[in-house]
Amino acid sequence: MNLVRGTLTTHNRITLGALVVIDVHARDVVAELDRKSISSAYDFNWLAQLRYYWQNQKAFVSIINAHVGYACEYLGNTTRCAIDWIFSKVALVIQITARSTRDRFVGVLSKK
Repeated sequence: MNLVRGTLTTHNRITLGALVVIDVHARDVVAELDRKSISSAYDFNWLAQLRYYWQNQKAFVSIINAHVGYACEYLGNTTRCAIDWIFSKVALVIQITARSTRDRFVGVLSKK
């Protein structure tokens, strides 16, 4: 707490602010999973979370049924929006819609 309230350079304050937003979001997600008594790794509420895995000396990112290699993407040291339930739901709807659209398009192509 002293670090947050202390004197920081602009760069350090932005970095710390981003870490606080991410940490608070993670805390809220874990609290929600606990509130819903989620205990299975196959539960949709868990699968819908962005998850990072270390497998065979490589990092991977997963959400729903997507599992891709992590390429050390860097978004820069900028301020972050609060990550709230609306943001999470909108991101999830966009992903599900994109997946559904892709599956229908692939299905149409395969019938030709």
